[in-house]
Amino acid sequence: MLSTFAPALRAMRRAAAAGGLLALLAVPGQAFQVVPITQDFEPSGRGAKQVFQVENDRDEPVTVTIAMAKRIVDIDGRETLGETDDFTVFPTEIILQPKTSRAVRVQWIGDPAPAAELAYRIIAEETPLNMRRETPGASVFLTVRYIGSIYIVPKRARHDVVVASAGPAGPAQLEVVIENRGTLHAILDAPSLTVTAGGVTKTVDAEALNAVLNGENILAGAKRRIVLPWPPGLPAGPVSANLAYSAL
Repeated sequence: MLSTFAPALRAMRRAAAAGGLLALLAVPGQAFQVVPITQDFEPSGRGAKQVFQVENDRDEPVTVTIAMAKRIVDIDGRETLGETDDFTVFPTEIILQPKTSRAVRVQWIGDPAPAAELAYRIIAEETPLNMRRETPGASVFLTVRYIGSIYIVPKRARHDVVVASAGPAGPAQLEVVIENRGTLHAILDAPSLTVTAGGVTKTVDAEALNAVLNGENILAGAKRRIVLPWPPGLPAGPVSANLAYSAL
């Protein structure tokens, strides 16, 4: 594996999912940029080739390397990046002079007819580390790393996020596993969850649900487990649940 995102990045996940971009240790006005930050590819044909622009906003040169990685998200939302040979990238390393940009051409060479959407990351990282002297006698090492989203999207791909299971998860807690049984990722917006037990139906508190699910990116074929407070007035016992949502 190339990398594992630490739990401290969980707060950034919604922005990363929607925009597809993470900037690590970025300094305003002193960073390069990658445009676009998210891109759909077709599995074959002209749409299998896309162009990204790397722009240097600094007043000094910057060296940037470009790499691709497979995107793997476990049931608890932890993301890891795996090695992949499914793309060609040119160039893989560039030196940008101040206030200039350079095109990076990326081509999909993987499965020309996948059954479902495939998710990857494009990683642009400053290398080697630049040393900046912020105050006399003190040196600070800074680096900027962009992680953008790439999706290989087959024709007629559709998302279908449903509740796979629901039930008690310890004292006064409800565990719900949702699954994207479709062929396209879904970034959940304004989710609503109703649960039924013992003939009683309750709607889960919207604030509690949004805190763990709103803005989450559920990849095609992936599952996500969430734990919520047990809804007041819902009898103990077997539970059925239904999820409603919009997709960004």
